[in-house]
Amino acid sequence: MFSNNLFEFKSHFLLTIKRYKFIKKYWMPTKKNKKLTATDRAMAYFDDFYGSVFGTDRWIAIRRALERKHKYVAVVNNYGENENASKFLESHGAHNLRRLFKAQKEFNKNENTIEKIDTEQKSDSLERFIRNSGIAEIEEFYSQKSDFIIPEKLDVGKAIIGEQNTIKPEETVSKSIPNQSLAASLDTAKYDESRIIAANVGMRAVGLWTYVPASRLKGCEDWLPESEHYKYYSSADDYPLTIEEENELDFPSQLQVYSFESNTSNKFPEPKRGITGVYDYYLMDGASILPILALDLQPGDRVLDMCAAPGGKSLAILQTLLCRNLVTNDVSFSRVNRILKVFDEYLLNYSTDPKWNDEVTITNEDARHITDEHGFDKILVDVPCTTDRHSLKEDDNNIFKTSRIKERLTLPEEQSKILSNALHLCKVGGTVVYSTCTLSPIQNDGVVHMALKRAWEEHRVRATIKTLTKAFDPAQCLFKLCTDEVKPKFGQLVLPDVSSNFGPSYFCKIVKTQA
Repeated sequence: MFSNNLFEFKSHFLLTIKRYKFIKKYWMPTKKNKKLTATDRAMAYFDDFYGSVFGTDRWIAIRRALERKHKYVAVVNNYGENENASKFLESHGAHNLRRLFKAQKEFNKNENTIEKIDTEQKSDSLERFIRNSGIAEIEEFYSQKSDFIIPEKLDVGKAIIGEQNTIKPEETVSKSIPNQSLAASLDTAKYDESRIIAANVGMRAVGLWTYVPASRLKGCEDWLPESEHYKYYSSADDYPLTIEEENELDFPSQLQVYSFESNTSNKFPEPKRGITGVYDYYLMDGASILPILALDLQPGDRVLDMCAAPGGKSLAILQTLLCRNLVTNDVSFSRVNRILKVFDEYLLNYSTDPKWNDEVTITNEDARHITDEHGFDKILVDVPCTTDRHSLKEDDNNIFKTSRIKERLTLPEEQSKILSNALHLCKVGGTVVYSTCTLSPIQNDGVVHMALKRAWEEHRVRATIKTLTKAFDPAQCLFKLCTDEVKPKFGQLVLPDVSSNFGPSYFCKIVKTQA
């Protein structure tokens, strides 16, 4: 009796331990089960790409700044109580940015130089990254133990497929038609319908390589390899271009911009409405002011802001009191409404005073297809981009969502079309400033290069790039401008920094010299 009871007790005890162990294991969360968010994908992509471009140590410092709140500047509203607003901001310790440019003439001693562009001078690290990205993607289509020969390039659209599922690589070679091109053989080849790959199948899915060695895959016409994103950073040099150094840049006298010093965490109070009913100043990322300064606005200019929403840069352009007419545009109707809201809040009697009809025009068009009979003196091309800071912090409307992969990979193509159209719309002697809020060399210098080539081929547009390194020397005390070996070839790049957390912002000044 005793031994039987002991056995029952032991059995019950062991079963109890096993039961609780199972419950504990069931409720333990694991990293494998964690769903990747859009911000996770953005971080992984930036770590890989920007780590290669800027170097690991520098990228870690930039990433640390991007993950923190960025700094703002205050643009005083000249259509409100501007004098009181300036005094209020100064009483809180903010400084007028124009003072940074008082010593600018001291940096203009050297004569302007013109040099032929060397399109081969690209970062070796970037070249290696682009090449290795393409190779890595192709290799993922094949098992490491496969005997198949990996093609040099992988195109999406058709499949090189045999007549039977059991065909071997060596049989494919022996049955090939002598002296027949790949394209010709594809026209007469038959393919097994059972091997068509559904478009919703992930290209990284395990076992995809078993569908036979292929240089093109049937059924995935809408899929784009990640490495396609880098093809826009072309090295072709088949269009005329010169680069001139510009030493001097005027800061418009009516543009009142205030900022706190570096290494300070001071924040601007929320703007308030004055007795005129409009807000007294507008808060925006400080780096967004630099493209407006690069426009070098002059009295009587006709200005186009091609991708204007939410309207901060258009508002800053109006604060210079220089442009005769501003055309502010955006492709999205909802974003146009945001521009209207900003103008209603900052421009005195905007909805009721007829004078605004002559000074400001708001349009809702695709920037790639804007047409105009008169042309523009100055054009700001602040294109949609990967918006690095937003991509790392917000999942909402994040371009790294899986549903927006194709949109992200075709961004450089769309950006270049917008910039090319801007060069076409600009008057001879006029200025186009291209800007983004990304660190990507593909979307920055790469797009400038491709757009200039496109503008030359389609409209025979000649242009000169103005390098502004010396012109923006005075701004180095506030902005961290990239000036070393990873500096862009064409434009200027503001790097986020913990001590001066503006940007990222890239801008390039282009002067149209011939149409």
